[in-house]
Amino acid sequence: MVNSTTNNDMYRPQRRRRGTTYDESMAENSQTLAARDVHGTAHELSAHVGDLYDGAVALRRRLHEWPEVGNHLPNTRDAVLESLEGLPLDVTLHNTTSGIAALLTGGKPGPTVMLRGDMDALPMPEDTGLDFSSRNDNMMHACGHDTHTAMLATTARLLSERKDELPGRVLFMFQPGEEGHHGAKFMLDEGLLDVPPLADGSASPITGPMRFISPPRFRLDGSPARAGRSWRHLTRSRSSLPARVAMHRSPSVPATRFPWPVKSSKRYKR
Repeated sequence: MVNSTTNNDMYRPQRRRRGTTYDESMAENSQTLAARDVHGTAHELSAHVGDLYDGAVALRRRLHEWPEVGNHLPNTRDAVLESLEGLPLDVTLHNTTSGIAALLTGGKPGPTVMLRGDMDALPMPEDTGLDFSSRNDNMMHACGHDTHTAMLATTARLLSERKDELPGRVLFMFQPGEEGHHGAKFMLDEGLLDVPPLADGSASPITGPMRFISPPRFRLDGSPARAGRSWRHLTRSRSSLPARVAMHRSPSVPATRFPWPVKSSKRYKR
């Protein structure tokens, strides 16, 4: 039998049929079958995530209360290490910065992927009046890095507790100095991506970044897109410049790079 499915078909978004429930939609979505067989559905994971919620909030508020700026974040690093204590992680503390690399090895064969969270705050005062507002003068987590760090540490705990079901390895990168201090470069120069071989001696390097290219045309509305912005800022448009989408495995290709300039619209500016 000839498989007529093309690469474009494989990565084409599958829309939810009107009138179907979430679980029915997921059951029909071929893109989620493999992941669901291993990890279950998002609904099945929700109880596990709920158990970790209070700890994530507590860590985020602790980080928000004691923000630090730049590449050297001793209190932040201590808080992260405390949150990772007892987990089956191979932890590397970087010397040139307060960076942390923590490697989790799953119980099944698979690729090595990296998840990243930035830890540093901004040099500005906070006047929010929150119970956990900044206690350090002219330092504030105004860009959400306290949340990023808490999310990454909680993800490390979630995946560690499901270690036997995890195919491959996950490298958790806790990065300082994202706000103009080149923290990622220092961590890379110190060998962040030089992960050890697998137990059988075979190499399993970090999977390269993905570059999404798609036949439809896109327009980015408003200011530059960030992780926390709504997907409505990425809208289909026949009037915008074309962007092709494909999955790119080459580490030399920057992630989420558009080959042409992207048009901006005032519609969703905030």
